[in-house]
Amino acid sequence: MYNRVSLCPKGHLVVAAILILVAAFLYFGQGCGSINAGDEVAVGIEVVDETSDMIGSRIVYYVRETIRNSEGYYLAGTNQNRLVLRITSIDPHRDVAEEKGRMTAISYTWTMGYEHNEYCYCFFSQNIGYCGSDRVKEMAEAIVSEADGLLAEFWELVYEWYKARYPDFNLDSALNSDST
Repeated sequence: MYNRVSLCPKGHLVVAAILILVAAFLYFGQGCGSINAGDEVAVGIEVVDETSDMIGSRIVYYVRETIRNSEGYYLAGTNQNRLVLRITSIDPHRDVAEEKGRMTAISYTWTMGYEHNEYCYCFFSQNIGYCGSDRVKEMAEAIVSEADGLLAEFWELVYEWYKARYPDFNLDSALNSDST
């Protein structure tokens, strides 16, 4: 039976510990030191391009540009803790000359990558859809904007688990305590 708070079988403390480590990784993994209430921390995103058509490649380009222009995110490499956005696409009409290049079928997956570990990921979300050649930039911005919701859901999950495990925990007190 699965528990709504931890989303893992009851009694599996290892998974709960991993959630806490992942939460710590997002804040402290980039050498941020200590964080005070109200501090904004940029989150690294690695964009993996697995596209096979021109529209998919343009989406990846605009995704990277959107991240570059963001205050909350930056383009990350594989040698650091990061969110990983893997984008795959294919032209569904690649064999029809008059329709070729007008749209793409796209799949993108959000995971979390750990420093120096290319194959160990924490899965967040996967989406599929179509995009026409006239809506590439809009699609790229929508993809990047999903990161905010994914991170918010993740932090809520960690917080609920922690509250269930430690009922006397007060997040406001913990964030506003003077750690000198």
